[in-house]
Amino acid sequence: MEIDKSYLIEALENFADLLELKRENKFKVEAYRKAANAIRQYEGNFIEDLMNEKKKIPGVGESIKNFISEIITNGKSLQLENLKKFFPETLFELFKIKGLGPVKIANLYYELGVDSLAALKLACQRDAISKLKGFSEKFQNEILEQILKLETSNKAILLPEALELKDKFLNAFKLFFSEENIEPTGKTFRGDEIFDRLEFLSLKEYDMNFEKFLKDFGFKNIIFQSDNFIDWKTKRINVPKTVCWLENNFQFIIYHLKNYDQINYLRFILSCDKNFLSQLKVYEEFTSEEELFAKNNLPYIIPEAREEKFFELKNDLITKANEIINFGDLKGLIHFHTTSSDGKNTLEEMAEYGCSLGYEYFVVCDHSKSAFYAQGLDEDKVEKQREQIRRLSSRYKILSGIEADILSDGSLDYSEDFLKTFDFVIASIHSRFSMSEEEMTNRIIKAIENPNVDALGHISGRLLLMREPYKINRTKIIEACAKNNVAIEINSTPFRLDIDWRNLYFARNIGCKFLITPDAHSIAEIKNNDYGIMMARKALIEKSEILNFLNYENFVNYIAAKRSVKK
Repeated sequence: MEIDKSYLIEALENFADLLELKRENKFKVEAYRKAANAIRQYEGNFIEDLMNEKKKIPGVGESIKNFISEIITNGKSLQLENLKKFFPETLFELFKIKGLGPVKIANLYYELGVDSLAALKLACQRDAISKLKGFSEKFQNEILEQILKLETSNKAILLPEALELKDKFLNAFKLFFSEENIEPTGKTFRGDEIFDRLEFLSLKEYDMNFEKFLKDFGFKNIIFQSDNFIDWKTKRINVPKTVCWLENNFQFIIYHLKNYDQINYLRFILSCDKNFLSQLKVYEEFTSEEELFAKNNLPYIIPEAREEKFFELKNDLITKANEIINFGDLKGLIHFHTTSSDGKNTLEEMAEYGCSLGYEYFVVCDHSKSAFYAQGLDEDKVEKQREQIRRLSSRYKILSGIEADILSDGSLDYSEDFLKTFDFVIASIHSRFSMSEEEMTNRIIKAIENPNVDALGHISGRLLLMREPYKINRTKIIEACAKNNVAIEINSTPFRLDIDWRNLYFARNIGCKFLITPDAHSIAEIKNNDYGIMMARKALIEKSEILNFLNYENFVNYIAAKRSVKK
């Protein structure tokens, strides 16, 4: 196992959480948290310097040094492993609930004996939690609501997990049936942010071999339906299907094609959303999808875009859709975090890895100073980061950006004069999510109207399968972005994918610009951008509409011209 800084930081933070759960001395807990932060911000080769007996690392005392050295030597810490054993494994389920940290979980565990999500749910239903110090009836209700959402979302998975599971299934199928054909269909083919099932179209009939393959793959329940009729505009076609479930109740559907002559027809209708299909004339016989679209007076529509709201796009945006973005085409890596705030890698490491992926320039956007939970940058830290940028300027094109917090009144958390000094400003909400729709909408629009704001970050604040969007009037906010020439971020973090792709059609129609960002907190997360590109392709967004498709010179000139106009 490769031990790097991020692994050590995680181990220290986990140990601090466990110490807090055990109600250990608060100074000891804080020492491990400070050590994690010291490593995060350390600019040299931390592991090499730590193992050098003569080198003293600020924030890392002798006992913590021994803790880290053991992990570097053995790949794990016995202290950490033994402390984990002190608690039931199910207790750690409680960290999934927003608002429950180690202190509150310890109170629930020691005072009420709550040691699992099931026990937490029962305690809420019995009104036991609201009586504890530090809790309230309102918070108890919020906890119960989160638990119920977790229960209903357990059968759903996010895009990266769905893609991984799809590939695993396809590879296993091809190993088992080397001469048979299978391909993804439905949402599996189009891509989406959340999946409740995966669907496939196969030329393999259901038989004993097929059943054995499914059982070997790990399906716990398998149902074959020989009479399964697809009703497409009153024409009933019998396409047998197999429905099966994995251990976690996640569902797979495999359609078995009986007549090879129908493959083009079935492949097409199964791959499209029903509302998309309803707008087309679909002929049973055609040689290619290009031919089918041409008969409907349309250009070829990529699979990702065959969605429910597609025909909300203006006609001219549909018919000229020939500059659709592709994976790997982005020139600028914008909105990533470094060890200056809450990232796991240094600015140099992020730029170096970004270059290896083909990025031409970089706009670092660490958290701003009010984001205390993420070690946000005050003015002095910003200047220190700019010194780093200058030192690296001979090797990388790096611009000084910031993800500025939108405060409750719509202002940002730096003075206007200081905001002007950034090359790029993304404004985002990170607090006070429970404001009314009118208050939240006005708050965001005020930030959009700030002449120093270049982009609006994760517009709805949603965390998929975890947190609902805050209440906003999306139409008004998108219109404000178009009016003020503020780009809308397509945040590619898999649990955000925010703006929702269903809102991209309206935003395109009124002339908005976009920004595809990974919101990366490590080098591995830079590849998040692939998920954002998938969402953008659903609305046939073109290169000319996305700021970081511009080369470095054009990007810098565009931002300068935009700010000049806004002022």
